[in-house]
Amino acid sequence: MPITVLFSRPVIRRTLMALILTVTCLFGSYVVTGWMPTFFVKQGLTVSKSLGFNAAIMSGYVAGPLLCMVIVDRIGRRTSIVMFGTLTAIFAGIYPFMKAPALVIAVGFVLVATVASFLTLGLGTTPEYFPTAFRFRGGGFAQTVGRIGLIFSPFVVLWLFNSAGVVAVILAVSGMYVAVTLLNSFAGVDTSREALEQIAPDDDGATHTAKSARSGSTK
Repeated sequence: MPITVLFSRPVIRRTLMALILTVTCLFGSYVVTGWMPTFFVKQGLTVSKSLGFNAAIMSGYVAGPLLCMVIVDRIGRRTSIVMFGTLTAIFAGIYPFMKAPALVIAVGFVLVATVASFLTLGLGTTPEYFPTAFRFRGGGFAQTVGRIGLIFSPFVVLWLFNSAGVVAVILAVSGMYVAVTLLNSFAGVDTSREALEQIAPDDDGATHTAKSARSGSTK
């Protein structure tokens, strides 16, 4: 496969999608899981209770991937990304306003579960955006950019937290999930139930699915 494939319009679009998806799922996961105790203390809970709530809510990190395992292959990757992105945006938006301990745990559990589901989907789907010959390099590039963004995320979170408190941090994360959800809704790539060779675009932008269909018709 020629190197010009990397600069074809479909591959550039898929690369941007992979980068945005990776940055969002890594940044969102870090903020929700890494700053939970700080959020609890900000709401007036003691450090000991904060850690207890954090441990209870982190069980959502087990439930999320299990849920993905059950439903994603049935409803499709693109639909799943849109669904979990929407749920994460909603629960991230309402979480800062929870005051009762029971609601903190319940909403936090669902929030972490949806974040974990989105993380699993994001990191698992991005390599499929790239042609077979460049799939590992494309996925590695997306991961590299995502990790670089993760390095700077504490500075971003700290600035938001000091400027406007917990609400600013959570709403910023919610906004990121809204953006990536809309992007996948209107410009996303659905690789569900497709073989790797079928979803890889040729150098002229056509997919191997179309190419295979043409070959089959000539037999």
